[in-house]
Amino acid sequence: MIIAKKELKGLLNEKTLILALLIQLFIASFSSFLVLGLVSLYNPGVLEDYNLKGATIGVVGDSKGLLTGFIRLDGKLRVFSFEDIKTAEDAFFRGKIDGILVVPDTPPEGDEPIQLELYLPKNSIKATVIMVQLKEPLERFEKWIREVRGVEIPEINLDLPEGVDSGKKRSTAFFEFIYGLLIPLLMLTPAFISGGLMIDLVTEEIDRKTLDMLLVSPIGRAEILDGKLLVATLIAPLQALCWLSLMRLNGIEIQNILLTLLIVLAVTAVFTLICAILSVRLAHRGNVQLLYSLFLVVLFAATYTFPVMPFNLVTRLTAGSNGASQDAIFVLVTYALLAALLYALLRRSLKPQ
Repeated sequence: MIIAKKELKGLLNEKTLILALLIQLFIASFSSFLVLGLVSLYNPGVLEDYNLKGATIGVVGDSKGLLTGFIRLDGKLRVFSFEDIKTAEDAFFRGKIDGILVVPDTPPEGDEPIQLELYLPKNSIKATVIMVQLKEPLERFEKWIREVRGVEIPEINLDLPEGVDSGKKRSTAFFEFIYGLLIPLLMLTPAFISGGLMIDLVTEEIDRKTLDMLLVSPIGRAEILDGKLLVATLIAPLQALCWLSLMRLNGIEIQNILLTLLIVLAVTAVFTLICAILSVRLAHRGNVQLLYSLFLVVLFAATYTFPVMPFNLVTRLTAGSNGASQDAIFVLVTYALLAALLYALLRRSLKPQ
C-alpha cells in the first residue's frame, strides 16, 4: 500500500496521462452532442428529430410562390425571395442567407421535368440542416405536381417478415456509434493506457536506478510490483465508472454496468500483468512498448472475430443483448484464471536464477 500511494501521487505529475484523462472526460461528458455531429456527417436524416432553427434560404424564381409556400408551411426554414440569381448570390456571400434554391418557370401542369438547383455552403453544418429541412417540403411539392399532372406512383408491396413495421423509419446510426464504437473505446482505452502505465512504472525504476534503493528497505521486489500493479489495475475501472456515469447523464441508457466494470477490471489485470512480465524480463522501455503495441494490434485485429472478445462483449453488455451476461461470466472466469497464471509467472520471474 505504501508503494501504491507513492505511485498514485506520482500519476498527478504525468502530463500525458492527465491529457488522456481530459480527452476521455470531454468525450464522455458531451457524448450525445459528439455522436449527433459525427452521425450527421454521413446520415443527415438523424437531424430530423431535432428542432434546428435559424437556417435561411433564398428562393430564386418561383413567381407563383408555389414551392415557397410549401417551405413556409413547414415552418423550419426562413425563406427570402429574389428576382435573379445575382442578387441571391450577393446576399449569400454577405451572409444574409445560408443557401440558394433556384426554381425554373416550368408550369406545374406541363410535361417538362421541373429541375431545381440548390446551392449550399461547403463544409458547413448549415448545409446539412438545410438539406434535412428541405426534404419534407420538396416531397410535398413533388406529390402535388404529380397530382396536377395526373401521374400515379405505382404501389410496391414488400413481403416483410412478421413484426416489422414498414411505416416507421428507424435509424441505427446512433446505436452503431454509441454502443458499437463510443462506449467500447471509453471502456477499454483506460485498460490500454494502464498497460503502458505499468511499463513506465517498472522501467523507470530500473532506468533511474531507484529500484536498488527501494530494495534496501524491508520491501521486496514482489511487494514493489504488487503496489504498482494495484494502482495501474484499479485506475481503469474507476475511470470506466466515471465515463458510464457521465454518459447516463447525457441520456444514454447503459445496461449491465457491474458486469461491464468487471470485464474492464479483468482485461486491465491481464494487460498490466503482461506488461509487468515483459518489463521485468527485458528491462528496456522501448522494447517493451514495441511488443505491447504489436500485441494491441493483434488484439484489435481479432476483436471482431469472436463475440466474446472484449470490444464486442462490452457492446453487447451495455446494449442489453440477449445472452451477453452468460458470456460475460464465462469470460470473467477465463480472464481470472489467465490473470492468476500470469501473476504466478511474474512471481517466478522475480526469483533469482
